[in-house]
Amino acid sequence: MKKETVAFCLILIALSSAMAIKPSQAAQATATVSVHPAKINLTTAYVGQTIQIDINISNVQGLWGWALQNVNFNPKVLNVTNVQEGPFLKSKDSTFFLWTSNSTIAFSEGDIPEINCAFAEDNTVSGGGVLATITFRVLSAGSSPITIGAAALMSDIPSISMDENNEISCTWTNGTVTVATISSSTAPPDVISPTPSPNSGATGPQTSAFNSSPPASTPDAGNALSASNNPSNMYLYIVIIAVVAGAILAGIFVRRRK
Repeated sequence: MKKETVAFCLILIALSSAMAIKPSQAAQATATVSVHPAKINLTTAYVGQTIQIDINISNVQGLWGWALQNVNFNPKVLNVTNVQEGPFLKSKDSTFFLWTSNSTIAFSEGDIPEINCAFAEDNTVSGGGVLATITFRVLSAGSSPITIGAAALMSDIPSISMDENNEISCTWTNGTVTVATISSSTAPPDVISPTPSPNSGATGPQTSAFNSSPPASTPDAGNALSASNNPSNMYLYIVIIAVVAGAILAGIFVRRRK
């Protein structure tokens, strides 16, 4: 576990340093990191509706790890809610994936500071696929560029000496999300509304003046019920009256015989 922790620390140092040391090499790139889809145009959206964009990679050879810095968006239009690792690396072997999920101040300014991923072991993958998926929540109408501040690709586990041959040069392309209008509806169509209560009349048995049942009585109300509207009480009172009447008649009969 200690070895894996050290290795992951080296990932962060190597990928961050690669972006800082050689940003000019992006023009000579053979691999491409891109926002997909490049354009999302929503004619009508809802406040709180979620959308997802992928960070794709193509034409890469021998990729071991990658990092993105400062993925920016318009915080007036969108708010980031989650970033998930894509299948490109993890479909081949176990990985370390990290993003700055607790950077609430940065998010409010429209910035995802860091997204990083690398194989846990000395492994590489080639070709293209999805590196990460970012989920945004719609806040208002407007346009939001989705821009990548910097990207770094590494070909194998770096050493402390930071052999610069470990870096894979790349270019990156950005995207845009446009929300034309915001609907006045209180809930998007794909959100299930809360189940109506029985009192709403939308579900459950209906009551009317012709087939309504009496309301359930409370303990206090039960004490006020008379024999005329409670059959069990009425039968009890009849039995008591009969017993008392029988006792009185028996007393009269005994006295007469004396």
